[in-house]
Amino acid sequence: MGGGEVVRYLTRHGANRIARIALVAVTTPFPMKTADNPDAIDRAPDGSGHGRSHRRQARWFADSAAGFFGIGLPGVSVSPEFTQFMIRQCLDCSARAAAAFFLAGFTTDLRADLRAIRGPTLIIHGDRDVQAPLDICGRKTARLVPDNRFTSMRTPPTGCS
Repeated sequence: MGGGEVVRYLTRHGANRIARIALVAVTTPFPMKTADNPDAIDRAPDGSGHGRSHRRQARWFADSAAGFFGIGLPGVSVSPEFTQFMIRQCLDCSARAAAAFFLAGFTTDLRADLRAIRGPTLIIHGDRDVQAPLDICGRKTARLVPDNRFTSMRTPPTGCS
């Protein structure tokens, strides 16, 4: 969500005092599948995707933690205690605010905003990002930002360092 905030700030307030921009693991430009964005993510018909179901919010955060942190990937070490701490942080937010947060990140179309960015932009995105898939977010963002350097972080195969 932070990447979307940066992009929206720049297009609303300009980049006069900004020398460079870094967008890391962003959910831009527009993750929701629509008629004019067919190769994106389908929205769950019951609204349960992306933590929007109040009844299932705790379960959704717990189920999403491994993908968010990269747990199980080579070279990734995240303690269960830290994972639980972050889940509790998420649950400290009201269910309504969490739902609005995820809905805004999923449904906000920033394609025109990205085309309007002026200034050197570094875009970094991992190839194992479950929350913001590389092809849907990282590569599409790089195709839209005029002056960018795109770096895809590759996860080494198991057994390699």
